[in-house]
Amino acid sequence: MSCLEPLPAGWQFITVEEIATEFRYGTSAKTSAENKGVPVLRMGNISSLGEINFDDLKYLPVGHPDLAETMLQEGDLLFNRTNSFELVGKSAVYSGLPTPCSFASYLIRVRLGPRCSPKYLAFALNSHIGRTWIKGVVSQQVGQANVNGTKLRSFRFPLPPIDEQRRIVGEIEKQFTRIDAAVSGLCTVEAKLRRFCAKVLERAAAGKPGWATRKLGDLASEIRNGIAAKPTEAEGLPILRISSVRPMKVNYDQVRFLPKSTKHEYERYLLRAGDLLFTRYNGNPEFVGVAGVLRTEEQLVYPDKLIRLRLPDDSPVSPDFLEIAVNSGQSRKFLRSRVRTTAGQAGISGADIKACPVAFPPSHTQQAELVQEVQRALTQANATAATVATNIRRAERLRSGILKLAFEGHLVVQEKGVIHA
Repeated sequence: MSCLEPLPAGWQFITVEEIATEFRYGTSAKTSAENKGVPVLRMGNISSLGEINFDDLKYLPVGHPDLAETMLQEGDLLFNRTNSFELVGKSAVYSGLPTPCSFASYLIRVRLGPRCSPKYLAFALNSHIGRTWIKGVVSQQVGQANVNGTKLRSFRFPLPPIDEQRRIVGEIEKQFTRIDAAVSGLCTVEAKLRRFCAKVLERAAAGKPGWATRKLGDLASEIRNGIAAKPTEAEGLPILRISSVRPMKVNYDQVRFLPKSTKHEYERYLLRAGDLLFTRYNGNPEFVGVAGVLRTEEQLVYPDKLIRLRLPDDSPVSPDFLEIAVNSGQSRKFLRSRVRTTAGQAGISGADIKACPVAFPPSHTQQAELVQEVQRALTQANATAATVATNIRRAERLRSGILKLAFEGHLVVQEKGVIHA
């Protein structure tokens, strides 16, 4: 275990089983999204930061037999026993507010005796100590990671006297509140940057007197779905991923491969610089019908859930300006209106993309000037966004560092009056 040995005076290593009075799995009864009855907290209601959110609640009817054993009390610790490998084991303490709740079967309720503060244990499970332990005991089951109640009982962690636990919890919460305030400010900056970028794009693509308006199908020399071939992770002919296309961007760093032995079958799907790629399907409707221009000479093909639009050599509109136009303003509004959802997948047809109207300046020089204006603005915005993202990651490292100090006995004043920091 990664923590201080020997422990500070008065501390001891202990297992959860030694300080718990109850371990219970939640209800597996079918719940309803209709806002009636008793809310049932699920794994998605516990954040990776150890907080409970009350978004997207499901409900059991009042009087359901499972509620007799699964109603939560203030101070109950909820442990997420099944999730992805990164999220399994996230833990939080139920405060009793804003409403009485039950909990679902992918959570374990732990009730503790007087020797351990529930918040102290939750912080321990969410700290480097808990994450290291989880990595050592987790099992994989059909794509999900699992840490069951028996394993949870064996979690061993450093426990100070109860008064010191309370001081540690108070100091952690104080430091986390400061970090939360800083992250909130950074998220506000992120939101403003997104709005700024959207306005820059919309302003550049807004039609003006003298501009032409054409449908994409009339502008293109070709609009073609990608190849329906099963890629592998082995070497071969690179094929883009479905997730490679985002608004104003094509990521060709992360690819899979098709066998080169049948390369002649793929010639119709080879990409070239200047091709515009649209997403045809995605689980998120906001990513359907968005487009990016390919800006590499590398030999690539594309999958059938993407659509390639190729312009003729004498096109009246440049690929760079077209990229801006279809991702903003009236063109993007049109494409968004044509998105349809079937079996959990949002999609758009090639016919709808062909029908999309685009306004553009008649002069390539004017188009190039607008593209340069957008690129300057977005470059500055992206640089600021990168700084914001770096600081958000730094904030998360600060959280980890605070928890590390806490469970090594260095965060608060010890009983002898020595400051361990």
